[in-house]
Amino acid sequence: MPKNTKIDNGPVPQLVKALNKSLKDRADSIDPASEVFMQDVLSDISQEVEKVRRLNKPNAWKRIYAMRDKYKIRMEILNRIMSMGGI
Repeated sequence: MPKNTKIDNGPVPQLVKALNKSLKDRADSIDPASEVFMQDVLSDISQEVEKVRRLNKPNAWKRIYAMRDKYKIRMEILNRIMSMGGI
């Protein structure tokens, strides 16, 4: 393994992995407007959420905020592309 390769198995990457898995497992029923859907996903990842909350390190929260902001930007870009329609 190269020296500069860092394996990050901390709570934040575990949370992201669990969130991605939960969404993948529910791919046929994704409904961001559904409170039931959101609660089910939160239930799926509750252990990872608690690990991050117990960690209580500012850098972990900064990573979460940065990921959230990147996803907001991705969503806005995709919305703009969708509004352009096909050629």
